[in-house]
Amino acid sequence: MDMFNCTRATHTPKSLSDHYHLLILAQNSHRRPSSSFRFQNTWLHHHTFLETMKKNWEAPIRRYGMYKIQEKLYRAKEILKEWTKQSFGNVFTTVDEAKHATSEAKRPLTEILLMPPHFTQQVQCNTCSSSPL
Repeated sequence: MDMFNCTRATHTPKSLSDHYHLLILAQNSHRRPSSSFRFQNTWLHHHTFLETMKKNWEAPIRRYGMYKIQEKLYRAKEILKEWTKQSFGNVFTTVDEAKHATSEAKRPLTEILLMPPHFTQQVQCNTCSSSPL
């Protein structure tokens, strides 16, 4: 019974019969919630974003009123999810790779900063004399 903790029972009105029907709606509450939608400002700078959104918004839908807007928004979410993967790749992987590259770039700098002062001065002199200025 724990699996169906969202179960509802409703008595339907008496019809031609002398019996009352019982309508039972059993829903499993252990389903995964839908993912949230977050607008990314970087989308605005991509050259195909406006065209993609315009095609989505102008595509016909057989709904009316607010249901039509709701359906367009649901469809836009799915289209933008796929478009983001195609246009930007996996954003989370890209961010992780950038963090790793940043930490790798910081490592030599940290090693230089942890050297004794006379070594650091030698490194500074070498970089100053090798610059084309």
